[in-house]
Amino acid sequence: MDGGAPDGRRRVYVEILSGGPRTESSAPMAAPAKRTRISDAQKSSIKGAIVSVLGQHKDGLSRTEIAGQIGDNVLATIGVKRDELAAKLRQPLGELVGDRKLHTVGERRLMKYHAGAKK
Repeated sequence: MDGGAPDGRRRVYVEILSGGPRTESSAPMAAPAKRTRISDAQKSSIKGAIVSVLGQHKDGLSRTEIAGQIGDNVLATIGVKRDELAAKLRQPLGELVGDRKLHTVGERRLMKYHAGAKK
């Protein structure tokens, strides 16, 4: 025996604390989008596309601008959807900066990526 309230009162108390009794909604819930990881081959293809795009833009581009500059035919070859691309660019961009193939100017939302090592 735990010395607490009988089961009926305990259940009511738990329901009050948790926001009331749980009821099932009849409206269908949209399933959250499933995240997918890019393969090493996709990552290396994305890195090549990034270096190519930044080689053509000497003033530098933000991550979303880079995503906008990569063509649909390249995306079809790589196998990444356009709406996922900006998020998928984070890791390859970080690796390219670490490999000194790119450098950054600015911080956070104002950050621009430039081709080549920082001078």
